[in-house]
Amino acid sequence: MIPEKIKITESALAADGGSIFLYGTDEFENLIEIFLDWSNESQKNKKTQLYLNDEKIAKRSEDEEDLLRVLEEEAILGSSEKDVIEKLVANVKSDKY
Repeated sequence: MIPEKIKITESALAADGGSIFLYGTDEFENLIEIFLDWSNESQKNKKTQLYLNDEKIAKRSEDEEDLLRVLEEEAILGSSEKDVIEKLVANVKSDKY
């Protein structure tokens, strides 16, 4: 289930080619982890993947669309997380994904 609101409390970029980690809580204070596997190897093998709490989000699915919308429109962010979320959304919407 895709949360309706997410408060991002921490973000990280991996030195593997661009994987992204987002951590926070949903509207019920449940912990949320969003991970975009954007490693060089995943890109090379066309196996990039978006995860929510360790579960794959199907590519170009309604769940993916909902999660990206929440990140773009409903997420509560610190100033440093805004750039990371913009990068995640752009990567998922790209032809490389």
